[in-house]
Amino acid sequence: MRAFDSRPDPVTPSWAAEFDAWAGEVLAGEKVDALRRLHRNRAPGARIALPTPEHFVPVIVAAGASSARPGPVKFPISGFAHGSFTRRSAQFG
Repeated sequence: MRAFDSRPDPVTPSWAAEFDAWAGEVLAGEKVDALRRLHRNRAPGARIALPTPEHFVPVIVAAGASSARPGPVKFPISGFAHGSFTRRSAQFG
C-alpha cells in the first residue's frame, strides 16, 4: 500500500513486476511446492510486494486444491493498477 500511485500513468516498480512474473511462472508451471516453500525468501521482490502473507495464502490453498484436477492455469486478468498493485487472477483447471 505504501507504493500506491494515483497519477494517470504510474510506473510499475521493478520489484512488483518481478514478483508478479515469478508468481505467474510458478502458477503456470503448477509448482505448488515452490509457492508453499518460503515464497517470502525465494521470490524476487516478495518482502516488499507481500510484507504479510494473508493476501498470498489463498492462492497457495487454491493451487494445492486444484492439483487433484490438473489442467492449464489461465490468467484471465493481468497487468497492474496504481503502479504496484498486480491485477493477476488465476483460473485453475
